[in-house]
Amino acid sequence: MHKKASSIVLWSSASQFSRILSQAITIFVLTKFIKPYDFGLMAIVTVMASFILNVRDGGITSLIIQRKKITKDFVNLVFWINVILGLFFYTIFFFVFRIYFNSYLIQIF
Repeated sequence: MHKKASSIVLWSSASQFSRILSQAITIFVLTKFIKPYDFGLMAIVTVMASFILNVRDGGITSLIIQRKKITKDFVNLVFWINVILGLFFYTIFFFVFRIYFNSYLIQIF
């Protein structure tokens, strides 16, 4: 059991490290090829997209996986919760981009 837990921690750590390293390399490369203004736009969109990806699930996937009995009503509920959350976040970020008065952000997002 201890050996298996160590292996899981090692692979998880390696995965996180490689993700962070690839993001850092991407940022360094992009700073050489795009203008500061465009880089700032990319940074704003990246933050918003990361936020949406982290929040959109809200633990629903874990709930489905751990649930012993999945009914049609439950699947319907999960579907509509995801639709409502998606529309909610899309609306919020659409207006956030409008506040910046930047049509570029709306086109990118």
